[in-house]
Amino acid sequence: MWIDFNNDGTFDDNTEQIIPNNWYRDDPRMTQSTIRFTIPQIDDRYYVGGQHRVRIVLVQDARNRKPCQNTGYGEVRDYTVNIIRKEVLKDTYDTDYRLTHCSPGNLVCSVGHSAIFSVSISGEQNTQIRDETRKCSSTNNYNDQSNLAVTLFDNTVYTVHIALSCVQQSGYGNTYSQDPYVFETYCRDSRYIGMWIDFNNDGTFDDNTERLVPNHSHRDDPHMTQSDISFMIAQIDGRYYVGGQHRMRIVLVQDARNRKGCQNNGYGEVRD
Repeated sequence: MWIDFNNDGTFDDNTEQIIPNNWYRDDPRMTQSTIRFTIPQIDDRYYVGGQHRVRIVLVQDARNRKPCQNTGYGEVRDYTVNIIRKEVLKDTYDTDYRLTHCSPGNLVCSVGHSAIFSVSISGEQNTQIRDETRKCSSTNNYNDQSNLAVTLFDNTVYTVHIALSCVQQSGYGNTYSQDPYVFETYCRDSRYIGMWIDFNNDGTFDDNTERLVPNHSHRDDPHMTQSDISFMIAQIDGRYYVGGQHRMRIVLVQDARNRKGCQNNGYGEVRD
């Protein structure tokens, strides 16, 4: 795959070849693939903004993988992309969401209990949260992952995918299994998920206006091991729902009565 970044009518292997790359290696038996690639920063010389031709080539012989003058069996497709300069957004809000927030409490994890395996949310402008941190702490099972950010539109429905794992002990430390049999045998504890966004950046999570999960589209399943949960971002009103950056909190607990945005205790996990 190539993009003619400087619109000179050719595809340079050194500066314009997108695939293969550092994230993707050839697999001669592949039938489908999701491939990451980077668009370089516009420099108005080698990388120019605006519309550009994209070329994708399928060949049977890697030696014949060329953007131009191919022969043999295969296929070539051209597309158009519009590349624009990324704007650096300035924070116009006085409240810094990172400075103040209520304590998550002191949830703990141990072998034989459930833990968060992964969290993912796909947002706008090619942003996403994909958190695959695995941690089981017997003193404070809190993970501050607020360096991960996603852009969402107001008055829009999104989906969060949450997968859990069963914590087991091995000779090399803790392992995190997603096998249903392992859950049923070793991690039979109940599992309840909660999710909040501090929409007004007051440092707390209000159950009436800021709790997103559980909601009307998601009901508690105490034995869930993974779930795709729909949630809605409310319309910005400048008071209760303010635009800008906000802290989001996900809580996993064994007792639904202990599912709170702040000051949790017992077995479970909290992630921001």
